[in-house]
Order: sequence, then structure tokens, then C-alpha cells
Amino acid sequence: MGVAEEIRKIAASITEKRPYIRGEESTKDALIRPMIRALGYDTSNPAEVIAEFTADVGARRHEKVDFAILSGGKADYADRVQDNKFAPWRQ
Repeated sequence: MGVAEEIRKIAASITEKRPYIRGEESTKDALIRPMIRALGYDTSNPAEVIAEFTADVGARRHEKVDFAILSGGKADYADRVQDNKFAPWRQ
């Protein structure tokens, strides 16, 4: 299955899963981790994806993010997850 097809599959499942998702951790498990994996990252490999990452970018110092996707050992993308929603942050 290709990336676009996998993402469409995850997106289609959101409506079905949303009523059962309670809290930040279940949002990560049901929505965010599958999306990161669909993009080709191994969420269990800390060389690719780090959970609970502390980001220092510009005026934002020691900003806690829920996931950071690494490229060349540096965070290229990170997001903060809340109950049933996420707020992307890009370096």
C-alpha cells in the first residue's frame, strides 16, 4: 500500500475512532503514531522518532513536544498532541 493510500485509510478511520478516544495518550496511539508510521518512520526507533522531546527554537526554549521526527540527528518536525487534536510545529 502506498503512502497516500495509507494516509487516506487512517483519515477515513478517524470519524469511526474519535468517539472512543479519551485523552492525549489514546489520541497518540489511535491517530498520531499510525500517521507517523504511514509516512515511513519507525515510531519505535529513537533515531527516527523521539517521544517527549524538548525543543529549542528561536524564542521558544525548552518547549516540550510529544513527538519529534529526526533528520540527520536533528529534529526536523515536531508536534504537540492534545485530546483528539494536534498542533504541528516546524523548525
